[in-house]
Amino acid sequence: MNDFPEGHETATAVTEAGRGPVERRLLALDALSKLARQFSEKPDFGRLMNVLLMTLCGQFSVGDVIAVLKRPRSGAPGPTFFATGRFRKNDALAALDISSENCSVLLGGESVWKLKDLDLSDRQSGVIPTLREHGISIACPMVHNDELLGIIGMGDRVTGSELSPEDIDLLVAVVDSITPFLANTYLFWEIDRLNTWYLDVLNSVRQGVFVFDAGNRLKKINAAGVDILKTFMPGISDIDDLCGMPIEEVFPPDVFGKLLHEAMTSKIGQDGGVGGSIVAHTAGADRVYNLRLSESCRSGAEGTDLILTLDDVTQQRENEQRLFNLQQLADRGVMASTISHEIRNFLGLILGGLELTHLAVTRGDGDKACENLDKLKSTVENLERFASGLMDYSRFKLDKRATGLNEVIADVISFISGQQRFKGITIVPEFDGGVPEVMMDPDQIAQLLLNLLNNAADAISETGRSGGEIRVSTRSDESEVLLIVSDDGAGIDPEVKDNLFKTKLSTKREGHGYGLITCAGIIESHNATVTVDSEPGEGSTFTIRFPLA
Repeated sequence: MNDFPEGHETATAVTEAGRGPVERRLLALDALSKLARQFSEKPDFGRLMNVLLMTLCGQFSVGDVIAVLKRPRSGAPGPTFFATGRFRKNDALAALDISSENCSVLLGGESVWKLKDLDLSDRQSGVIPTLREHGISIACPMVHNDELLGIIGMGDRVTGSELSPEDIDLLVAVVDSITPFLANTYLFWEIDRLNTWYLDVLNSVRQGVFVFDAGNRLKKINAAGVDILKTFMPGISDIDDLCGMPIEEVFPPDVFGKLLHEAMTSKIGQDGGVGGSIVAHTAGADRVYNLRLSESCRSGAEGTDLILTLDDVTQQRENEQRLFNLQQLADRGVMASTISHEIRNFLGLILGGLELTHLAVTRGDGDKACENLDKLKSTVENLERFASGLMDYSRFKLDKRATGLNEVIADVISFISGQQRFKGITIVPEFDGGVPEVMMDPDQIAQLLLNLLNNAADAISETGRSGGEIRVSTRSDESEVLLIVSDDGAGIDPEVKDNLFKTKLSTKREGHGYGLITCAGIIESHNATVTVDSEPGEGSTFTIRFPLA
């Protein structure tokens, strides 16, 4: 239901008394023509319907008019009832079902029906009884292409007189003119609604979507695409600044490099598109995008449109690199165990050689002693080469920068979630969204967390249960940020707990004890502190405190 629009001169300019039938018809059709032009300039279906009804009011001296339209097959929401005067708030009329079955009487061949003349003695339902009950005296079905579009209904004339034959002819002419006009504008309205829906869907896509015409000029772009371009062209304010722009201006070669060349020269393959990764360069920071090019499935008179999508995967690539670094750190942990075994082998050879040399010297066998010393020298040289290789592999410097602790934890949890060690274990993140960034080396903190999570998983495994729970929490106050790792594993004996992070210590049968020493070094390099709360059989809680200053 809609109120009268402002400025209804078109509707009321044809109400002067004394007009002849032909002149009245011409004026009515002229009013509809003006209304059609207004609608084409500014589509507003609700205003259109209100002005049409007011035109009918002015032409036939009627204060109350309704228009009930059938809902389109698409089922799109929107008003289908429009009224003037006392009918505007009539819920019964607004709820009319104008299916062909309910309107069978009105489809009997007449263009205008005087409802009071109809015999409804055998009819208890349908549109006609409802119309008559609520004061509709004249009903006109609107039929377009043999299909019922809607109903125009009018109340009594304000003069109390009935419509003359000339009035009936004029009403028929007006309704016949209104019906195809409404059918087309209603279709236009539905197309506009669908276009709005399409744009909403397009703008909800996180990838930037760019459509270029056959002349390589920008035809359409979604909101994500505008945001991408604003990164490199801050002067852009909205989509209107971009539409019609040539592709070489949308994607400057000095920023997007080969993107321009690919977009203009690539041949779309049988799978419907080509793609790849590109790096866009700016003075501030480089961005990495996944690029895909495809052609529109429809070709117009001017050629086929080119559809280009850009997906910003900069953060994803950074996360992948971080996870790769985590994997390297994990590999180093595995390698450490192998290294210790190899060093013990070297030391065994050296100790055995020293004993043999001592025996040779004691017996006065100088030649044997020299032979043993040569073997010892060779073993030591091998050990030196082995140690040098380790130094080259493991040397890395502390790289502190402002980093969000929550993001580092999320990356590590994502990295380990599929590992066999954590099968059956539920990892519960409990992040404080207000935790500020901390000056840290994110790779080292990831290694620290990885060690703590591995130890927690092993502690749960020691209980003999098939599953368990690890909670990773963050909190902060004015002076520090807390990282808390809790498990429901076997717990730690008091005498062992007191020496954690201090000496080479392991509670595991095959452990070497260097894991927590490494953690202690990382904690110390970040000026952080660690506390451990644990009881045998009750699980453990490790709390790392990072200073904000």
